[in-house]
Amino acid sequence: MKLQSVNDRPLLLKRLLSLLIFMALGTWIAPEASAYDTMKSVMTSAWENRDMDTINKARSLGWDFGSFVQGKIESDLETCHSEALSTGDMRGCENTATEAWDEVLTFEYQFLMTQVEDKEGLRELQRAWIKYRDLQCSWTGHWLGSAGSIATAACFGDMTSQRSLEIISANSCFMVEGCLW
Repeated sequence: MKLQSVNDRPLLLKRLLSLLIFMALGTWIAPEASAYDTMKSVMTSAWENRDMDTINKARSLGWDFGSFVQGKIESDLETCHSEALSTGDMRGCENTATEAWDEVLTFEYQFLMTQVEDKEGLRELQRAWIKYRDLQCSWTGHWLGSAGSIATAACFGDMTSQRSLEIISANSCFMVEGCLW
């Protein structure tokens, strides 16, 4: 393809980016789309379909899965809370977010187990973290009455999201940057 002018370069670069994304992820995106919008579209579809192979391919290209999944789950939680009419509804919103984070945590933990040599050490660490989370969140809000159940549910979600992001970071170390530890 011969460039007609310097102004043709951005379109050529977008076409090349579309081709690279197609080759890496098997998904074709029109060259008019921005790189960010392209990856966001691919990741959103992959997340909704729980297509972890595509997600991991994108992560190996440097896509920040932690920020993406955090934004998605928090957006869903915010929408749920805006529609909640009762304490039970709000608790349900928190529980749904916790379930989403727990799904991410389970996948990330299982992947990390395939990467580390000290599997028993990681297993012990995860069990200790679960015990700590359960004790911390069971105590949280126990004295707040009906609002306490929301605080307890939110605690489970917050702590599970933090742990998920820690393990996502560790996995990204293996997938992209390489580990220093």
